Amino acid sequence: MSNDVQENSGRKVLSDGTILFREGDPGDVAYTVVSGTVEICHLKDNGFVTLAELKEGTLFGEIALIDEQPRSATARASGETVVKIVDKESLLELLGQSPETGFQMMQRLAGYARNASDVLLKARINACIDKVRKNDEELNKVPRLKIFISSPGDVIPERRIAKSVMNELNEEFSGQVFLVPILWEEEPLLASETFQAQIEAPHETDLYLGILWSRIGSPLPESILRPDGTRYDSGTAFEFEDAMNGYRKIGSPEILLYRKLGAPTISLDQRDQVMERLKQMELLDAYIKKWFIGEDGSYIGAFHNFETENDFRDILKTHLRKIVTKKLEIAE
Repeated sequence: MSNDVQENSGRKVLSDGTILFREGDPGDVAYTVVSGTVEICHLKDNGFVTLAELKEGTLFGEIALIDEQPRSATARASGETVVKIVDKESLLELLGQSPETGFQMMQRLAGYARNASDVLLKARINACIDKVRKNDEELNKVPRLKIFISSPGDVIPERRIAKSVMNELNEEFSGQVFLVPILWEEEPLLASETFQAQIEAPHETDLYLGILWSRIGSPLPESILRPDGTRYDSGTAFEFEDAMNGYRKIGSPEILLYRKLGAPTISLDQRDQVMERLKQMELLDAYIKKWFIGEDGSYIGAFHNFETENDFRDILKTHLRKIVTKKLEIAE
């Protein structure tokens, strides 16, 4: 790979003419064109022969990822180009969430096969089409479990861990159930609407997964009020209460809540930030007490504490595995 590549947050910025991968290279990831143009080409005696020019939004490099064979062509940038890395886990998740994506991939692979002059390459592409088709057919038969991941912005690493755990469990329960994470950061949220108006409501999902630490968040606008006319403490509070109201009415979604122990690190020189963080922790403590602790001090609802990211990964995976197993047993 050329040195003219800058990598940042799962993306690669390529200068004009930069080789992203060469024919014969191992194919452990695919890519999506974010901006610019990628040329797919073969190297002949007289130089590169361009087979296709890929524009924004196009997925490529998936053949080697699907059949785990070396790259069948070379990819290089035409002008400054940005691509996004798509690993096998992300590709399977994408196919699981969108059957249309699987259909589009089969169409594109079929086009490659029609244009391929090499008999072995054509056979390889057709084998990939069969794999994608079978994967698509199996996923359409598998029941889906939608999981709403709710939290303030101070537990971003834990949100990523939650998604990673679900991907691992999707492999473990392959062909039996497919976990679909609902994450606001993966939605194309528009500036013209509130967050809550553009995300699937927690009460419409199968499981609410709440993660708390040191913040409750900021109050919602007066356009979003509780049934009694009071303002929600935050978006996280709205999501939790929406899920809880759904459970009380129809028994769904089930609710899992986790709280990270310990205080965040913050410089004492930033007095305003220290006071704001203390205020947030007090508001969060009061909210938890309101919903989970009775007047006599007894717990009226369960939640789970954890200290480290590894602790969270382990306990979440154990809990989700048990919930999925129970649902599968009930379905039988």
